[in-house]
Amino acid sequence: MKQSLITLSIVAAALFAQVLTLHSYGMSPNGKWVRIDTVITYSTNQSLDNAKQETLSLCRRAAIEKAIPQTIQVFSHSASYQYERKNGEIEDNFMLSSFIVSSNMGYIVDERIEGLPIVDYNSGSFKYKMRFEAKVVPIEGVRNPSIRLKLSTPHNLLYHGDSLILSAKSTVKGYLYIFHIFEDNSVELLYPSRFMKDNQLEANEEKHIPDSEELTIRVASEPGKEMMAETFFGVLSVNKIPQLDEHLEVGEEARSTAGDLSYLSFQRWLSEIPLSQRSEAILQIKILSN
Repeated sequence: MKQSLITLSIVAAALFAQVLTLHSYGMSPNGKWVRIDTVITYSTNQSLDNAKQETLSLCRRAAIEKAIPQTIQVFSHSASYQYERKNGEIEDNFMLSSFIVSSNMGYIVDERIEGLPIVDYNSGSFKYKMRFEAKVVPIEGVRNPSIRLKLSTPHNLLYHGDSLILSAKSTVKGYLYIFHIFEDNSVELLYPSRFMKDNQLEANEEKHIPDSEELTIRVASEPGKEMMAETFFGVLSVNKIPQLDEHLEVGEEARSTAGDLSYLSFQRWLSEIPLSQRSEAILQIKILSN
């Protein structure tokens, strides 16, 4: 049985102007509600869907940075994320940086979104207006420096139709979870899955995904795109995590998004793992069309 992986182009929108208004409602025992009102101007060569995705990413990042005290922000930025680099550099894109902030400074466990495009194609640009409300829970606890996860691949540059092999190695015994991050910050669980169920990782063991010769993960480029980037987020937990939400399950068919609910499902799941009992790693690969 073969498992296919849809790949997406991570495209930076032409961002001309933005207006942000921040509103705080106070911290409760279960988090802090923050409202973001924003209007962003985009070039008309951007699709409305891309404009919505980037506006939402901006609002999520702004909400977390507004809700989390500066002292916690400084601590979180110093946390150890591991990046696999090609020529010493990792792709620096807006969507990925927003995802990292939302997974390393605080968790968005609930959100309400009202978005409205304001289109005037005669001007060569259009505006996307969004009112965003988020419930943000700050990260608590201290990381254990002895727990470190490394995520790698034999080839950071692949072509359409190539097979993808991921490798994971941890300094401690634990349980491995690998997520695929879509362009819109939606998330699907690549590993474990109903095809690959045993996600236990021994200390200093190198595990390969897929973990069976009967399985193949193939990458695919988007028509019309010469090069694309794909991002994978690995989590090593000392303890086994209960069954993940169905919204995070990997799809059998090629798709461009995992759905609106997957982002919140992932954030809630990650918030349940104590900081001292986990480590994360990020891997990004490039895909070229044939």
